[in-house]
Amino acid sequence: MSRQRESIVVVGGGPVGLCFALAASTLPSIDVTVIERNVVAPTAAAPLTDATYDHRVYALSPQSAEFLTRLGVWSRIPAEHKTPIDSMCVLGDADAATEPLPQINFELGMPLAHIVEHRALMSALVSATVDAGLRLIEGHTVDGLSAADANGASFISLAGRASVEARLVVGADGRGSQVRRLAGIDVIEKDYASDAVVANFVAERPHGNIAMQWFSADGVLAFLPLPGNQISIVWSTSRARGAELLALGDAAFAGVVAAAGGNRLGKLKLASAREAIALKRVCAQTWVRPGLALIGDAAHAIHPLAGQGVNLGLGDAQQLVAELASKGPFSGAGDMAVLRRYARNRAESAALMAETTDCLQMLFLRDDRMAKWLRRNGFIWFDRLPVVKRMATEYAIHA
Repeated sequence: MSRQRESIVVVGGGPVGLCFALAASTLPSIDVTVIERNVVAPTAAAPLTDATYDHRVYALSPQSAEFLTRLGVWSRIPAEHKTPIDSMCVLGDADAATEPLPQINFELGMPLAHIVEHRALMSALVSATVDAGLRLIEGHTVDGLSAADANGASFISLAGRASVEARLVVGADGRGSQVRRLAGIDVIEKDYASDAVVANFVAERPHGNIAMQWFSADGVLAFLPLPGNQISIVWSTSRARGAELLALGDAAFAGVVAAAGGNRLGKLKLASAREAIALKRVCAQTWVRPGLALIGDAAHAIHPLAGQGVNLGLGDAQQLVAELASKGPFSGAGDMAVLRRYARNRAESAALMAETTDCLQMLFLRDDRMAKWLRRNGFIWFDRLPVVKRMATEYAIHA
């Protein structure tokens, strides 16, 4: 007797939602539908030119790259749109202008991560989704969600379209998740009162595939390597400072960014649009309900200074698929026993990363003498403990 097919509906067609959908579609007796409020299919056919890079980028860990490889997605991303980070230099502030900045250098003898732009990743994911024959409902918003009934079925209603039935609804629709709201799940929210300013530049000097990050009272500035002499920057700073940066002319903005990075790469020239993203920590009070699971930023959105948001989300996707694959023959995709195992196995990683970034963010927003002393000496001590440094590095790239 063949097992009855079960339907999974994924709400959210971003990287985490599409990766989960592709992985879940390989499970026996599972049908997957993806609902995305935007129209994403043309992304698969959009040309990727060597000279044009999206200012929204991801630092994909080796574990995330391996997951994408298993899904047949990694090979679809052109080599010139995957930039390895061979090492990382993290710098603190000094007590005086004449003192050298304390720094920590990370390397493993292999890439710590690969920088991939949002557009390149989405192009590969959408083309893989289309080739896999997944049902993709684009350009429709979810405006209703019923709780699982006695038969384990939930119904999702779409604006201007008939309802869709699911045994499991997976909310992968980001920090402001509509699925989470419709399910009545409360969140714990912390507004950092700061923005992440993102943009791409062409640098005067080569970056050598080294990522650089500066921690100071002016915020956290990261230089992430792109192909050639291009870099992507993420500057997490106060809202007022973020507004000042956006108001500058292109040349002035480039000069301020170069100076904040100690002019390590020489002069910079703006090579993309710039954007300020409001920073908030959002954590759902529960990640699962009967017939419902939240993954990625819908479950937990953290500060970007560790660059681990998308990696945590892809870890969620892998764990949820693993729990579905190992469930017994008499368990349904939406059974709480299955979903609780997923939530239990992922909660620790998400909480630890969120608390770590919270502590770092608070430490580097302070400008008093004690904070400066801790920043400087903490960097020096950490860099002199190779075993601890390696453990921290390996945790970060496998989170």
